[in-house]
Amino acid sequence: MNKNIPEFFVFGAAKCGTTALTTYLSRHPDIAISSNKEPMFFGSDLEHSWKTSSLDEYLSFFSHAKDNQIRGEGSVWYLFSKKAAQEIMDVRPDAKLIIMLRDPAEAAISLHNQFVRTLNEDILDVYEAISSSEKRRNGMCIPQKAHFPAALDYISVFNYAEQLEYVFSVFPKS
Repeated sequence: MNKNIPEFFVFGAAKCGTTALTTYLSRHPDIAISSNKEPMFFGSDLEHSWKTSSLDEYLSFFSHAKDNQIRGEGSVWYLFSKKAAQEIMDVRPDAKLIIMLRDPAEAAISLHNQFVRTLNEDILDVYEAISSSEKRRNGMCIPQKAHFPAALDYISVFNYAEQLEYVFSVFPKS
């Protein structure tokens, strides 16, 4: 086990307050949050334009941490990933997870609004975009400038029951 791998992870989901929580936690003198709030190192099934792929780069996000500090990071897409929990368990079996959830309808609307602003989304009507989830799951209707196409499947992104079932099959609820 690499002792520099974080002791805890804020899994999200997206648009559920993870940025606020990691900001609050970073102010505690005994906690060091990664300098890149969402490094997305784990989750080999996630294809994202700003995913961290190198262990050295990932660990550099904790270079500011003092020896006595607990390390943590907040990559919200780990909850959506079908591999991140197991990948974390493989390198840090004692890791703790903080999972934040929000009403899925509110979160989907908020994520859609963000994606419209960042050009990840080109369907401006939120209901039409959500209705396109199945097509997008099958690789259709993906905007040319999308930086994270899988996240445009809003129904899957906010399927908390399936995501939590997977996470708890890897990490005990305690």
